[in-house]
Amino acid sequence: MCGIILLIIPLIPLADSLFLSFLKRKNKTPFTDFQKTMFRTGRDHAGIFIILSLMGQILIDEAAVNIIFEWIMRVGFVLAALLIASGFFAAAMDDSAQKPNKLIVIRYAGSGILMASLFLLGIGLLMKAQ
Repeated sequence: MCGIILLIIPLIPLADSLFLSFLKRKNKTPFTDFQKTMFRTGRDHAGIFIILSLMGQILIDEAAVNIIFEWIMRVGFVLAALLIASGFFAAAMDDSAQKPNKLIVIRYAGSGILMASLFLLGIGLLMKAQ
């Protein structure tokens, strides 16, 4: 899983550039300041949470959990990073958006998955310490 994550990291700015150029061609109107901020924030969060998921993958190897919980955490960390970042993009997709739309819930779903993965990892690491 770490190899996959390491391959994703350099794709973040490329995907961001491709996505924004696609939106520029589709909308024909310039982005609002709100949209620019949300897109920049989404890209920044993607980078931060992908690095966190990479660290989580390493720590999962040290946790005392069964194989099912191990894979729930492994997938959860990566999925959370993708959902949180894409939630920022999706929430600003409307033409001339000035506030988040209903798709901001994607970000909250990713945050919930991240919290669950972190909680399971913390419990697994504490169990190993005993």
